[in-house]
Amino acid sequence: MSKCLTIELLEKKICRLLSGYLYMVLKNKSVIVSSIRLWRANNLDELAGLDSNYTNYTSVKVDATVLNISKI
Repeated sequence: MSKCLTIELLEKKICRLLSGYLYMVLKNKSVIVSSIRLWRANNLDELAGLDSNYTNYTSVKVDATVLNISKI
């Protein structure tokens, strides 16, 4: 994706991609991703651990910065 994309356009594009993946690959036709939150991680080394914890549905603490503060 281009670095010139605005955060809003990036969010829309990711929602479309996730919805398409759910529908076409996972065959889940009941879920449409319409809203997401983007975060910039301050420590990229912890991403594998965060992904592992999220997959197992446990509590995850994220040290991150909100990319689009205007929506909060």
